[in-house]
Amino acid sequence: TKSYGVLINSGADVTAGGIGTINITGNGGNNLNNQNYGVHITGAGSMVTTNSGSITVLGEGGDGNNGNQNRGVYVLTGGVIKAGGTASVTVTGNGGNGSNGANHGVDVSNTGALISSSGGNVIVTGNGGAGGQFTNGVFVNAGGAISAELTGTITVNGLSGNANGGDHGVQVTGTNSQITAAGGLITINGTGQSALSQSNGIMVLSSGAIKNIGNGNIILTGYASNNSNISGGIYVQSNGKIETVNGNIYMTGYGNGGTLTQNYGIWIYQNGIVNAGTGNATLTGFGGDASDIWNIGVSVSTGTITGDTITLNGTGGGGSASSGDNY
Repeated sequence: TKSYGVLINSGADVTAGGIGTINITGNGGNNLNNQNYGVHITGAGSMVTTNSGSITVLGEGGDGNNGNQNRGVYVLTGGVIKAGGTASVTVTGNGGNGSNGANHGVDVSNTGALISSSGGNVIVTGNGGAGGQFTNGVFVNAGGAISAELTGTITVNGLSGNANGGDHGVQVTGTNSQITAAGGLITINGTGQSALSQSNGIMVLSSGAIKNIGNGNIILTGYASNNSNISGGIYVQSNGKIETVNGNIYMTGYGNGGTLTQNYGIWIYQNGIVNAGTGNATLTGFGGDASDIWNIGVSVSTGTITGDTITLNGTGGGGSASSGDNY
């Protein structure tokens, strides 16, 4: 059974004219099973838009203790949040609790799902909930997008859930899944906090992309969980892309602590791509302090980094009890 705070679906249109603003606050219920969404916008033509006023959305996922998918804000398959003119969009989602996971803070998934502005700034903040696995702070998936037109900036802040692994601060995954600016600055901060494995700060994979198609820069800062292994500050893998045309790319990743192995600062692998176009790319990574091996500052393995000037700054990790290779 589903329990939503605010549901906009089936082609519903919520529009403010003139300079009017839109403010939406939703709190998911506490159904014991699944899908207690704070705010859910879904279906082709389901839109929250303004002419020239700002949009603010706050969603709190409910607590379905025996279920999953207790998302804070869930924009799905054709659902749109978009401010007109130079007005801003602010979306904040806090995932609820559910033992089977996927309690994302903000989830933008499937073709046509969009959080955007016509020229204003876009701010998206997501905090993952607790329980299960695969609980992200901000999840852009399967063709979903966050964008800003003209000179609008994008700021994304994601804190993963403290769940059972596979929990990332910000994850962009799947073909046509994008965070894209037309020239304004893109700033993304991601932090993993799972107590088990694979809790990355920022993860871009499976042809997902973070792109600036104008002259703007991209700044990424990622922190792996202090408590997990096989985690990284920033992972770009499986044809994931970080791209600018004329702007610079700055990536800083912290492997942080862990109990076992493989806590990378930055890892570009399996055809991951960092392409600064005519701009510069600066990657700074700090390997984690895990007790075993492969706590690497910056690793490029079957991936590519291109641009005008490339700067790699890496500091290997490894705790006092570690052995083996820590670069």
